[in-house]
Amino acid sequence: MADFNDFGFSTVSADEYEAQQTTQVDTAKEAVGVATASITPELEKIGSKISSLTDSMRILSDEMTDRKEELNDKWGTRMNEVEALILPLLQNLAKDGDQREWIRWPGRTDILNAQIDKIKTVTRGEF
Repeated sequence: MADFNDFGFSTVSADEYEAQQTTQVDTAKEAVGVATASITPELEKIGSKISSLTDSMRILSDEMTDRKEELNDKWGTRMNEVEALILPLLQNLAKDGDQREWIRWPGRTDILNAQIDKIKTVTRGEF
């Protein structure tokens, strides 16, 4: 009948229980320490790579900003050259208006002034 009441467990003293719990906690701490120690070098490598990529991106951004400024300067110079080529012709055509007989272009002063304004808008506008 003693076998009939055996449920597969037995009692232990409080001292034995405490010793077993301390061993389990120490084993868990040791496992965490080992895992942390094995992950730390990998985390340092990843941090180093991220830092390197961040530095590279900063350098590329600075280079792109410099290149953009250079292109804006060149573009502005080119637009000024376009103005210098076109505007004198249009201004000379507009200044005599309809008074010259050899060029028959009714209302040309208003048309040319409107065209001059359009050219200035394009060449001097924001990029």
